[in-house]
Amino acid sequence: MTMFRWLLLASLGVPLSTGFDQGTAPRLRLRARPRARARPWIAAVSTSAVPTTIAIGQGTGSLSDADLLSSYDPDRLAAYFARHPLELGRRAGALGGGVASLLINTAADLQQAGFPGGPGEPGWEAVVEKRGPELRRLLEKSGPSFVKFGQALASRSDLLGPTLANELLALQDAIPPFDDAEARAIIETELPDAAAAAALLGAMSNTTVAAASLANVYKSTLPSGEAVAVKVQRPDVRLQVAADAVLLRSGAAAVEALRDLRGERLVKAAVVDAVDEFMSRLFEEMDFENEARNLGKFSELYGAGSTRLPAPGVRVPALYPALCSPRVVTMEWLDGTKLLDGTTDDETALALVELGIECTLSQLLDTGVMHADPHAGNLLQVELREEEGGATGAATGGAAGAKGKKRTQLAYLDFGLVSEVPVAVRDGLVCAVVLLVGKEFEKVADLFGELMLLPQSVLDDPVERAAFTKALAGAADRLLSFDGEAEAEAEADEGGKETQRTQRTQRIQ
Repeated sequence: MTMFRWLLLASLGVPLSTGFDQGTAPRLRLRARPRARARPWIAAVSTSAVPTTIAIGQGTGSLSDADLLSSYDPDRLAAYFARHPLELGRRAGALGGGVASLLINTAADLQQAGFPGGPGEPGWEAVVEKRGPELRRLLEKSGPSFVKFGQALASRSDLLGPTLANELLALQDAIPPFDDAEARAIIETELPDAAAAAALLGAMSNTTVAAASLANVYKSTLPSGEAVAVKVQRPDVRLQVAADAVLLRSGAAAVEALRDLRGERLVKAAVVDAVDEFMSRLFEEMDFENEARNLGKFSELYGAGSTRLPAPGVRVPALYPALCSPRVVTMEWLDGTKLLDGTTDDETALALVELGIECTLSQLLDTGVMHADPHAGNLLQVELREEEGGATGAATGGAAGAKGKKRTQLAYLDFGLVSEVPVAVRDGLVCAVVLLVGKEFEKVADLFGELMLLPQSVLDDPVERAAFTKALAGAADRLLSFDGEAEAEAEADEGGKETQRTQRTQRIQ
């Protein structure tokens, strides 16, 4: 199942982790396809080959940026590491020790707790509180591939429980940085204009202002006076991710090869396809020239002057193309705070969240250009500029509270993952929502088949098809039912509007 399929079905509430129904494992498997073909449902913004070559290890030769950066080709990577097995062995050894230690310790804790089955069961929280920080540190130490996976898990408190999900949230904006001297050296060698690079370095902060899984971020000032954020890719990250791809794909193939006594697969899910989808997206995110193009495209659609959203819309940082390279990207510096950091009043936060939802729907259903990594670390609330109505009091536009408050605006960061959703899929999603509201679940199943979101084998199997439509019905009942009478009573009562607003906030969260 591709990431897009997983996200779509998960958003509809289909319990993918346990099958469509109790005792029924979903057989969502992608059709085998050569990597050279374009993916039918999420086509990444195209990247161009970069002619430079990077060293990948002492005495082991070199692998071009085009091999490690512009696209993900598992066969080519496997062939490379077959020629350089020591590189792969070192990476496997670095990962294996920490993973084994965590598994052994966690297994012992689970045994002592009576093997709780998951969140909410007795003993689970005690194990999570003890081993959660260890898991987070292991993911941090293991590099971008595993940090990205942890970031995705952090948004699934329904699967992990709130304690472990909150622990993994630190992976979104609290990653240890790499050496500042190395970052300066990368900027100096990467930027083609030596004078511009020198000016950027001369005004740049001596230490990082933020660190992400793939890069350090610094603040600098251009000779013209504009404050900018300089994002510098971690050294050797491409080699590390390439090795991870080979190791993870080998592990996934081993899992798929497991058979029971009847010769049937023990794990029905297409694990290799899932690894391929995940790693191909990570390779795209490592190309900072691709990120610069993504930022430009997103800004054209939703930046200053856009009429696609209610004024003043969302804020997109300006790009400085002359100060960008495959490993460095320079953009406007935005001062702000995390969207939901606990310090913003509920009314302002709710208005920004609603705007974010509207912007996401516009990306998914209108333009098809979608920011594919909108986690909490990539969404800020920033002060509205005066030319956009940023004065206090009676200014229009933006999220506002009482008179005299500064007006704020939603800002997007990190454009490493921007996807294009084809028109056929956008139309299909609209149809799916209409059919779900009308409770025509059999037609939804047919539509998913036409869009290749489900393999034909599921639709042709009466048991699996019935299980899928039953899961859709359950999801629709949970997500599309509204208690109109209770809301009417709340509005009639004194303080009812406040009750309604609280309920609305809870629904959005």
